[in-house]
Order: sequence, then structure tokens, then C-alpha cells
Amino acid sequence: MFGGEVQLIYDYYLDRWDKEKKESCKVLLGKLKKEVRNKIKKSKGEIKDFYPSVDDFCCFPQYSVLIKILFTLKKPYTSKDEEEFYLPEWVEKKSNDKGTKVLENPIVRDRFTGLPIVRPSTWKGHLRFAAEKVKWSDDAEKESIIERLFGSEPRKKQEMLKGRLYFFTTFFEDEAEKDIITPLKRDTRTPTNKGPIPLEVMKPEKDGYFYLLYFPYPKKGKSEIREEVKKDLTFLGEALKLMFYTYGFSAKKTSGFGVIEEEIKEGEILLKLDGECTIKKIKNLNELNSEIISLFGETGGPNNERCP
Repeated sequence: MFGGEVQLIYDYYLDRWDKEKKESCKVLLGKLKKEVRNKIKKSKGEIKDFYPSVDDFCCFPQYSVLIKILFTLKKPYTSKDEEEFYLPEWVEKKSNDKGTKVLENPIVRDRFTGLPIVRPSTWKGHLRFAAEKVKWSDDAEKESIIERLFGSEPRKKQEMLKGRLYFFTTFFEDEAEKDIITPLKRDTRTPTNKGPIPLEVMKPEKDGYFYLLYFPYPKKGKSEIREEVKKDLTFLGEALKLMFYTYGFSAKKTSGFGVIEEEIKEGEILLKLDGECTIKKIKNLNELNSEIISLFGETGGPNNERCP
């Protein structure tokens, strides 16, 4: 009996200590989140801290490639959040009273910063869709390239292959806006009985950074993997053009949502080749493949800018 009482006392204080420790960690984590969130609001440039830097990339292995694009939306972008409603804080300009307003069909937001985002999984899904539309001379080779880039299909339980592409979250530093769309019937293209649907969108002319890392997992000889990487990147360039310029990367893409302007504000290709980190500038995605060819050419790209 005495031993049982000791056990109960021990469990009580251990449980209390554990709860206090967890609560303390929550408070500390909450303070850190608040500090970072306030820092981001004061200086939007801090968003770049979520992306790999040139110094980070130069530590990557041979044939790694980082594609960086600052794009401008030509058509609206929207996405469906897990929540049906969003309650942002707002301030009434006349009375200066704080309150909340209800937004239906909110755009996907980062839970940490509260900013509208494009998830990595969203990028991967839309780019894979575009990859299937790429015209390639050899269908078998096309299938192999897609598998190398995106990984094996879930149904292939044997010899599962990890994809060579790594996607990053895109943060929109501007606030989303409310829009209304009218659903149309597919056959007659006339309005349905559902009526107008309100939703949050990123309007045209809004900017966002797209980062894509190509990280090869070589299993062959040096000459073979080099040629394989060149084919992967050439194919990837075609898929990126289709996704950004033709099909879009947004929900409602059948309506043209998620397409970007042809000229990009900032574009770079970082490549780890022959032990050196090389940077190539691009003004649009049509230049992507020509730069890849020059990087893998016999001359090694004489006009390349070297990483510091």
C-alpha cells in the first residue's frame, strides 16, 4: 500500500513537471514566432531567408542546379485552403475600431507568416502535369526522364525512385484580394444555378519567387550522368515554359488562371559543374534551354559568371 502511494505521488509530480515544461516550451515558441512574424512584416526582404543562398548552393554536390525566378502574374492566381472561411483582422478607417471580416473560399496561407503561398506540392503537381504535355521524340525516354525528375508513381512498389526535383514554397508578399467568379455550364457556357462564387485571389501584376532545386542521385559513370543531367534539364526547361506560359499553376487553370508574364524580373540558373559554381542570368524562360546547352557545351560556357 505504501509503495502504491509513493508511486502515485511520483506520477503526480512527474506529470505536473512534464506539463509545465511543455507549457514553457509553447510560450517560448510562441514568442519566437511572434518575433519572426513582426520582423517579416517590417522587412519583406526577410522572406528570402526561407530560400537557399549562393553560399548554400556552392556546398551542393556535382551537377546540382538551382533555378530562381521572380515572376509577375499575368492572370489571377487562386488556391483552396483547408479552411472554408478566413477571419483576418482589420481596422475601420473612420472609427479606428478593430474587428474581423469573413472571407469565403480563402487562398492558401502560410500558418507561420500568414502570407498567401504556393505550396511545394502544388508546384510539383502542376509541373508534372505540364511535363506530360511536353513533345519529345522518344516516348520511352520521356517516361524515364519524368520518373527521374518527379520520382516513381505510388503504384510502383518495387524499386521506388526518389525524384531529383525539390520544390520550395512561394510567398506572395502582397495581400490577396476578393474576387467573384460565375460558374458556367460546360456544354452551353451559360451561368449555372449556383450563382456567383466569392473567393480570394492574387490579382495580376503581383510578384512571387519560384525556386526549384535539381539534385541528381547518380548511379552511373561520370560521362553517362553528365548526358543524363543535360537531357533532364532540357526537358525540364520545356515543362517549365508550358506550366508558366500555357497551362498555369493555379486552381481554375482551365480559365487561364496562374499564367505569368513572359518577361521575368529576375532569373538565374546556378549550376555546380566540374567542381565550380556557375551563375547564368535569364530574362525569360525561352532562354533557359539555350543557357543549359551552353553550360554543358564543349567550351564549358566561356561567358559564365562564377560564384564568389
